[in-house]
Amino acid sequence: MRVHPNHQGRGLGGEILDRLEEKAGETGYEKIILNTPARQENSRKLCETRGYRVFDIGTIGNMDVVFYQKDLVSCSRKAKTEGPSTTEV
Repeated sequence: MRVHPNHQGRGLGGEILDRLEEKAGETGYEKIILNTPARQENSRKLCETRGYRVFDIGTIGNMDVVFYQKDLVSCSRKAKTEGPSTTEV
């Protein structure tokens, strides 16, 4: 997932990630695994502030990447106690 540089810093990446998590949970996925280039600090910060945890660091081709994962089962339990989201993207 990428947000065009002209639109970064507006929370769009977080909104997209929230929707992807919601759809993945509805579809029955129990966790999400993603990666981001190690040099992209903003992307890494987004993952970490959204509850993703680092589970590996490696390379893809010649690029250093950080691998993250998030358990959606605990997220769905939390969402049930907090109620539905009204955010539209």
